[in-house]
Amino acid sequence: MKNTTNGSLSSLIVSKFGCDMDSDSFYTVFAHTLSYLTRGIDYSEFQSRLKPLCRDESFSAKDFRLHLHETEYLSLILRLFVLRLGKYRTITQSLARGFAKEYGVRISDAKRIYRFWKEQNRFRSRIRREAKSYNVDTHLNRQILSAALNEVMGPVTKYIKWYTYSKLRFICKSQNKDLMDLHTDLKIKVMEAFYKMMPSTMEPQHVINYLKRVVHNSGINIINANTSLKAGRLVNNDPTKNDSFSLLVVSENQMRISADSDPVSYEELAGHDPITKVEIEHSVNTIVSSIKKGGKKHKFLTILMGADDAEFTSWLQRNRYCSAGETNSDLQVRECPTKFNILLARFLRVTTDQVTRFLGRLRSSLEPVAAQAAMAA
Repeated sequence: MKNTTNGSLSSLIVSKFGCDMDSDSFYTVFAHTLSYLTRGIDYSEFQSRLKPLCRDESFSAKDFRLHLHETEYLSLILRLFVLRLGKYRTITQSLARGFAKEYGVRISDAKRIYRFWKEQNRFRSRIRREAKSYNVDTHLNRQILSAALNEVMGPVTKYIKWYTYSKLRFICKSQNKDLMDLHTDLKIKVMEAFYKMMPSTMEPQHVINYLKRVVHNSGINIINANTSLKAGRLVNNDPTKNDSFSLLVVSENQMRISADSDPVSYEELAGHDPITKVEIEHSVNTIVSSIKKGGKKHKFLTILMGADDAEFTSWLQRNRYCSAGETNSDLQVRECPTKFNILLARFLRVTTDQVTRFLGRLRSSLEPVAAQAAMAA
């Protein structure tokens, strides 16, 4: 993440679009950008509004949008400043100047945001409605948000290390890349996502699960960017023939360790259930909130989503399933999900059949959400 002392939004628009700060085109771009940064319009609408203005430029509307999320100042500070204005019924110029100084908002941006605030009634009403959900001393406090970032980055960084080592190591060997470079790239993506989603009233565990999903999706993008069609199972060896393909992966009945051994299946090599822990973590939060706290179901799902549990950790250590310095989340990262679920069932004193039935019901309830997400993608 770039330094927060980088240029203002006003100077960025001037440098990108080559317009004067007093021109109508500048005000149009500034207004659309401020609406996007404060979640008034989504990314697709923002890009469609800027697309006509980018036709003669060397960059696209998407390039400009992605650039907005490269600094904490553009992706978070401006939004906090506007929401702080929304906490007051009447905003004077001196009050806005004080808030701008508190958040470190550039003078050029503060003046134009204040003008936009005074002129746009719908914008002002929307911000005031949203600001009601946030507390000035917690959700809109930069120091509190920095502490929240440090709190969630611990487990997320641990997940990044595991993901890069277990999922992206082949890219380092094939593309001659440094593992730490991939680790840093994923960490930057996580910080960008954190700044983009703040302020938020979500619980820390929910934020952690969301950021883990960001790591997972970013990792998939890295894999796709560094692999080619040659890595596919079916490859066309003769470009002159569109119907000539060969299978590069051996079939299961060919996967014998020796002549006398049984064939090895891909499922056995995978070593885990097709619905992975990460996929469960991403969609299960809405279901957890509907389950009574303190019960075994709630505890099971909370631990399954990656929360550290002192009792479960102590039980694992007593039974020598993990070392003294490890927690249940550490074991979950390195252990097969099926085995982890069995250990969790023993700890909660429920049968594996009960766990299987419960996860089956959970899977059924998540299928519509997964189908909707697939259609949206």
